[in-house]
Amino acid sequence: MTRKRLAFACDLNVLTWPVYEGLVEPSGIDLNFLATNDVVDIFNRMIRHQEFECSEMSMSSYLMACDRDAPQFTAIPVFPSRVFRHGFIFVNADSGIETPADLRGTDVGVPSYTMTAALWARGVLQHEYDVHPAEVTWYQASPQGTAADDPLAFDYPEDVTVEQKPAGETLSDLLAAGELDALVSPKIPTSYDGEHVRRLFPDYRTVEAEYYDRTGHFPIMHTIVVRDDVLNESPWVASELTTLFDRAKEMMFEELRATSQRRLSIPWVAHTLEDVEARMGEDFWPYGVAENEDTLDAMTTFAYEQGFTSEKLAVDDLFAPNCY
Repeated sequence: MTRKRLAFACDLNVLTWPVYEGLVEPSGIDLNFLATNDVVDIFNRMIRHQEFECSEMSMSSYLMACDRDAPQFTAIPVFPSRVFRHGFIFVNADSGIETPADLRGTDVGVPSYTMTAALWARGVLQHEYDVHPAEVTWYQASPQGTAADDPLAFDYPEDVTVEQKPAGETLSDLLAAGELDALVSPKIPTSYDGEHVRRLFPDYRTVEAEYYDRTGHFPIMHTIVVRDDVLNESPWVASELTTLFDRAKEMMFEELRATSQRRLSIPWVAHTLEDVEARMGEDFWPYGVAENEDTLDAMTTFAYEQGFTSEKLAVDDLFAPNCY
């Protein structure tokens, strides 16, 4: 059988490292792993031009693509990025914001309204604290999805106000200066000092754990997609790649359990792993559709409510059929 040659663009992290190093290999596939730390560039190149046979992909962008039947690729149930979002909502200490309810009527920054981190943050604020997107004025840095030629063209819901941040200013600086009351961010802003700029949830670790205990959701940020022309010719590629990344994940977590200090130079890594496994189980980073059905269903609900999709998508329609 002729081996498939596939270019794969993805972030290089602890989950994908064994694939990059060739410690696990797919059967029948020569995988050219194109490692990068600029995943947004990967998303844009894949959405606009389908430059790679397979790649990492933003989940919010993928849901929009499924709704529009625009970029021709299909996901496999592998999730290389997951992050709880409570700890990434920051507020200016002078804004008077002490609780999520205080966000109503405020100006909140976000790098891009349609990014997955913001989809989850708004979903959590709405469903856990009854703070709806329309009750906030959003200031974004990147108007993703608004260009006329964008395959994922996005019209903001009529009741939601989204403004463009002032040119030449960063969202972090605007938050520090009090020009923004709060910031929903995928990472810690440079202005964060714990005093003038602080977290909305100071004890976010406890809040996130309680959220997981109550809902079972470990928020998914990214998935992996394969171009449809590849899958049409060789549908087995989807299941083979799913198996590959599952093997890579298991290899790395087994190594972390045995020799965590060699991979992560952080005190108490072993204690953290034990704590996570006690709460979430040994497979605390699950791949697969059934294993993530409730979390994926929440995402499709958020996407529909926030105007990303024209209808609530069915979870069973999101992934290649031979991966179930």
